[in-house]
Amino acid sequence: MHIVSAEQMRALEATAVAAGATWPGLMERAGLGVAQEALQLLRTTDAKSALVLVGPGNNGGDGLVAARHLHDAQIAVTLYIWRRSDAHADANWQHCRTRGIAEVNAADDDDHKLLRQLLGAGGLVIDALLGTGVSRPVGDDLATIIAAVQDMRPSVLVLAIDLPSGVHADSGTVMGAAIRADLTVVTGLAKRGLFFYPARAYAGTLALAAIGIPDHKLEALMSETLSAEYSRSLLPARPEDAHKGTFGKALVVAGS
Repeated sequence: MHIVSAEQMRALEATAVAAGATWPGLMERAGLGVAQEALQLLRTTDAKSALVLVGPGNNGGDGLVAARHLHDAQIAVTLYIWRRSDAHADANWQHCRTRGIAEVNAADDDDHKLLRQLLGAGGLVIDALLGTGVSRPVGDDLATIIAAVQDMRPSVLVLAIDLPSGVHADSGTVMGAAIRADLTVVTGLAKRGLFFYPARAYAGTLALAAIGIPDHKLEALMSETLSAEYSRSLLPARPEDAHKGTFGKALVVAGS
């Protein structure tokens, strides 16, 4: 899994579009990948419902695409819309409305009573509130929404799209408050903040929703995750008659 900064991810997306992809197409692939991971997560439980918390940006758009695919897979989906406007110009929102997917607008839920009722029903919660653009501390109504989700854990499973809302994409800082996810489905490539604490403790398991970044553009990236399996593949074969001098020497220069 390659690791990028938020700026690198935006540049790679722009490169993909310049090469012939479209912004709606990238969002469609991201949302479909999220839905596929959500279905796998739901199969581990008896839950047949999903509450999608939809924010105002591209992260919210990914959530709307995922909601549509989950509905088409016979999952009972409800949208909880936070600060997303102009539904008539939002094709992904319209696709959800055409399917009759239930929705609640946070602006009509001042005391968040409806949100708590929806969370109390259990099932899967998909966090599509904030993405890589968070730059200031979370507060006010969003902090209340996040707290309501946290209060229901572990009664609900939480899947975050790209990053848990409230986590800084580059530093891994928690910006005042953040969602704690059981699974974070990174879209495109993993953002480096996910590998720093405290964000690492908020992200849960990581999965990838590929969006079609050209392979040759990934060759220039200098950071990627290192797994035990991949590490073993880099080591030379060890014949049975090998001894400690067979493979040369190693020098370790270590800091504090």
